[in-house]
Amino acid sequence: MLLRKYSNIVFDFAQTYKGRISLADFRTYERLSIKKRKAELDVAFLKDCKSFGVFPKFLCFPLPGVTNQDMHAIRKRLLRSSINKRSRELRKLIIDLTKKSYELKSIMNSLEWMKLNKRANVDKQVNDHLLTHQKKLKKLARNVALPFTHQETVTNLSSHQFKPEELELLKNGLGFSIKPPKINPSDILATFERFHWSLKNKLRNKEDHTLLKNELAHLAQSYISSYKPTQSDLKKYHILWKIRNNAAILLKPDKGNGIVIMDRQIYKNACNSIINDSSKFKLLSIDVTLLREGKLQRFLRKLKRQGSIDINVYSKLFPQWFTTRSILRFT
Repeated sequence: MLLRKYSNIVFDFAQTYKGRISLADFRTYERLSIKKRKAELDVAFLKDCKSFGVFPKFLCFPLPGVTNQDMHAIRKRLLRSSINKRSRELRKLIIDLTKKSYELKSIMNSLEWMKLNKRANVDKQVNDHLLTHQKKLKKLARNVALPFTHQETVTNLSSHQFKPEELELLKNGLGFSIKPPKINPSDILATFERFHWSLKNKLRNKEDHTLLKNELAHLAQSYISSYKPTQSDLKKYHILWKIRNNAAILLKPDKGNGIVIMDRQIYKNACNSIINDSSKFKLLSIDVTLLREGKLQRFLRKLKRQGSIDINVYSKLFPQWFTTRSILRFT
């Protein structure tokens, strides 16, 4: 039966449930499913445009007598309004589709419901819509594209069900970063201090050292005082914090830049089973970390005395006492 066309299947169902479900009900369910999927793709496209800082063509109409800065601000606001408007339409479609699904499921049995959704024309109808959005985004972002849907990068093997906004954030991969809600002034000042230290010895005119120092100090203080994360960044931060505190763990796959989600306890049990495999690992009676560290230090000193490595390579490779202690303490 799954090899038959969708139109033939719904016609047979309409004949079977004549008087209870009409052919128009099946067509309404199909139409709402397609509209809902297209609305999801539209919202994803607009949000990706916002992430890249680009604007779709329908927002790039001329604004006479407006500076470039004001034009950018106006288009950003119009883009946010478009996202909110399409999101409201998506929520309404979800409600209507849920009601229609409940009406059909209350009459049809589970096997017929599965057949109906298996042969639905939703993916076929929205495929062109998806390709169009992908081409537009690739052109606007100059061939730099994000995964368009979370199905491309996120594999959920856990028992936890994630919300759409969580999946939209996770689709960017583990390398995705946002502005923190707060910054440490000491870290910012230390960064500018290192920048000043690297530049002061490269000045052609030594009299410019004071000017360089004052300018960098002004930039550092201005950045600290004016730092303010956007509401979008704060929302993403709270979503990431919520994901971090649940019972799932985010992992990187063997290949690619996606995300694999597993239950934390299952992951720990799998790691313990690997470590406890006596055919691959052997339990040591003593900690040989310090012995191997000393052996490496003596070998590097020997290479330095022989002139095989210079002082810079020696400094980078030589293991420090505090580094090893920190590793042991955190492990």
